[in-house]
Amino acid sequence: VDIFQKVKYNEAYLNKYSPRPGTVAIKLGDPISWEEKKRREKILREILQKKYNSNE
Repeated sequence: VDIFQKVKYNEAYLNKYSPRPGTVAIKLGDPISWEEKKRREKILREILQKKYNSNE
């Protein structure tokens, strides 16, 4: 979140990671709950919206 605020992105594509069978990433597992992923995404979207609304 800190770097997201410092960089002051105009846009960002936010995507929740989910392991997919047959990919190397499946070995990583998925240690972060879906609820936590949604919470984090919401925070980042709010930062983007605040920047958009302030026309920085």
